[in-house]
Amino acid sequence: MLARLAGKKVYMWSHGFLRKEPGLKGMIRSVFYRLANGMLLYHHRARELLIDRGFSPEKLDVLYNSLDVAMQRKVRSNIQEDALVSLRNKMFNKASAPILLWIGRLTPQKKLSMIIKAMDELNSRDFHVNLLIVGDGPERESLSEEVAKLNLEPNVFFYGASHKEEELGPLISVSDICVAPGEVGLTCMHSLVYGTPVITHNKPDYQMPEYEAIRSGVSGDFFEYDDVIDLANTIEGWLNQKKSREEIRKACYSVIDEFYNPWNQVKIINNMVQGNNSILVRHE
Repeated sequence: MLARLAGKKVYMWSHGFLRKEPGLKGMIRSVFYRLANGMLLYHHRARELLIDRGFSPEKLDVLYNSLDVAMQRKVRSNIQEDALVSLRNKMFNKASAPILLWIGRLTPQKKLSMIIKAMDELNSRDFHVNLLIVGDGPERESLSEEVAKLNLEPNVFFYGASHKEEELGPLISVSDICVAPGEVGLTCMHSLVYGTPVITHNKPDYQMPEYEAIRSGVSGDFFEYDDVIDLANTIEGWLNQKKSREEIRKACYSVIDEFYNPWNQVKIINNMVQGNNSILVRHE
């Protein structure tokens, strides 16, 4: 408010609205956002929700999100196929089976037990997969117990937490699909930059903005929210498609290269500050 009173332009970089917010909370948020001369948002749905609330489209642009793409590309370029084969053999007895991946904190809102239940369902169909879990958190013990209860221990590898990109790059690259049964955030960006598609649920109100990077059938897919059987169906359907792994990798790279990178974000910020709404050129 002080900046506006002083005649300075104010731009907000924000989630905006993740879902419709009726009542006092939504009203207060709207009033606050109207202080801005322009808003930079993480995803298109936020823009649509703000337009529905009467915000001017010309003052709203989508900035997306990104990680350290330059460094990740460097790591990616050094990954050798024979090293990935060795990694598969080290982690799993049946190394030829497809690898499902989760990378991130093991917390309740991620609903990771759904992956284990989906694996059990796939086993009942004689469709076998492995699961690589990279990360740690409060759900680690209960997940281990569930894996043991369903006799899936040979097919599930708990890697533990790692913050070294040189380790994470190969772990993501060796996997066939990253599966996020709960909300998916920067895990999506991390997977796509290494060419691994992402499967997550289809209910936007319970998602983070990064789910929009998933192009159904191209860089991943969506299953019915909280439906283990449909998750299993979606995994099986994806793994049975005829596209080559290299074709899938390139499709995943392209999403990051086009939108979810720092260089694109710089251009969008500059455009807004200069009074140009790049959304009109790129998406409409």
